[in-house]
Amino acid sequence: MHYLAIFRLTILLVGYGIFGAPLTSGAQSSAPFQLPAGITEADYAPGTIVVKIQPSQTQPLSSDTQQARTASTDAIAASLRTVREICQSTQITPIIAPVGPLHPQARTMATSHPLATIYKVETDGRDIVSLIRQLEQLEGVVYAEPYYLLKPLDTYTPNDPSANADGGEQDYLATVHAYEAWAIEKGSADVLIGILDTGVEFGHQDLTDNLYVNSADPINGIDDDGDGYTDNYVGWDMADHDNDPTADTNGHGTLVAGVAAATPNNNVGIAGMGFHTSYMPIKIFRSGSGAFAFGYEAIAYAADRGCKVINLSWGGANAYSRFGEEIINYAVLEKDAVVVAAAGNSGKEEKYYPASYDRVLSVGVTDATDNKVAQTTHNYWIDLVAPGNRNYSTHNQDGYSYSSGSSFAAPLVAGAAALVRAHYPQLNAMQVMQQLRMSADNIYGIGDNDTYHEKLGRGRLNAAQALQSLHSPALRTESITYANHTGEYAYFGDTLAVNAVFKNYLSPAADVTVTLTSLSSYVTLLDSVVRFESIDSLAEATHTTDPFRLYLHEDLPTNEELIFRIGFS
Repeated sequence: MHYLAIFRLTILLVGYGIFGAPLTSGAQSSAPFQLPAGITEADYAPGTIVVKIQPSQTQPLSSDTQQARTASTDAIAASLRTVREICQSTQITPIIAPVGPLHPQARTMATSHPLATIYKVETDGRDIVSLIRQLEQLEGVVYAEPYYLLKPLDTYTPNDPSANADGGEQDYLATVHAYEAWAIEKGSADVLIGILDTGVEFGHQDLTDNLYVNSADPINGIDDDGDGYTDNYVGWDMADHDNDPTADTNGHGTLVAGVAAATPNNNVGIAGMGFHTSYMPIKIFRSGSGAFAFGYEAIAYAADRGCKVINLSWGGANAYSRFGEEIINYAVLEKDAVVVAAAGNSGKEEKYYPASYDRVLSVGVTDATDNKVAQTTHNYWIDLVAPGNRNYSTHNQDGYSYSSGSSFAAPLVAGAAALVRAHYPQLNAMQVMQQLRMSADNIYGIGDNDTYHEKLGRGRLNAAQALQSLHSPALRTESITYANHTGEYAYFGDTLAVNAVFKNYLSPAADVTVTLTSLSSYVTLLDSVVRFESIDSLAEATHTTDPFRLYLHEDLPTNEELIFRIGFS
């Protein structure tokens, strides 16, 4: 049996005596807010809460668009007043608000943006968890959560720079079949990778030629393109609110940029995976302190400015954020951007965000011989792996160095994504991500990789194969609903009907079998297989008349997490 795709559903049951509790998927629960496991006060901004406000759902009797807009604006304002009172807020700021004087065009963009009703609320310093729980009870609040402080992934520099027996510092390029890929596709300057990181030394001899410049807004002290960011000619420093995204504190971003987009064929240094692909540096860590700032907002910034691939070599364990996930979904589904993220360097089995969001291409780490490296985080949400052990790349002060970690595996995949986007411009972002997944080489038979079966994704990046016509389906689970006989709640001792929507992103699939399994001893699967004659390319399939059915045992403990696997053949 050949499994084409894997999806993990996490069901969280919170028991309250004999009454049961809501059954939810993902990290969301109707129980009062609590910090995710492992998150401490050091992992979020003190005194800051992210709040999404629900615009008015009641339409005025008149069909007048302006009247409807006014009613919605009034509803938002009323909700914000209540939020301000509860939090004793000193400042409430829309997360997509431009920096600096507002050009009329920028003001219109800010108020009509799909993310316009998400705000950062500065509080009076009281307990964040308590305030969030109060805000969750407000009818006009969609969600409230901390503003998580994420980090560039740790790196290390080994003391054996000449360890490669073949003498070529970029041995990882052969591993991912980059040379064969470049014979097929050398990329395009029109495909732009956003490097959201600690900044980039974009004057580096190997990074200057592939640098994207915004010719519509030259450096003259005027916001010529009217986007609210004055002189954003070579990217933007989101963290320090200026137009200089130079890596002035930490060279992490310069290393990442080189792996993805260093200039090829210039008789200098290295070649980036994206070859002729352009890159935009966007700095999200403050100068001096190196503190994380406006990272998720920067994803929206990059997507709004045409980045078709966005690399995120940073994150935090278990730091799930609805705000972050909403911005990811906006970038991928509405702006058609491929989002690639490093899966983490903890060596543990745990979720790592933003990599573990559903619509992010999560990248784990192997070495140049396809063995899992000890430091890589592993989990069921990783999509594929790539070499990230002693990757040789550009460094600050016009230099080069070795660094290791998923931070440097991710930009390899981002560069390959840019090649796929140039070669197959008709594919949307989700299809590009599936093309990279489905073309990966299976490496579970190497070393002790099978110890981590299905926790290293589909396999190791094969850039050349990703540029071939795969003739392979890519089946994924788009959504899941479930209920007992009486409604949306789940009880121990209960039987649930589970319905899913499946989507095929690539070639048509025939004679499809979908199987639900679970390793939990608290679950008995009653009906676990559904079949479809075919699912066409970009088509969806549902099974509402033939749901999965499962029984939750009487001894199911409180707060037990049940993980289910959906396999396709």
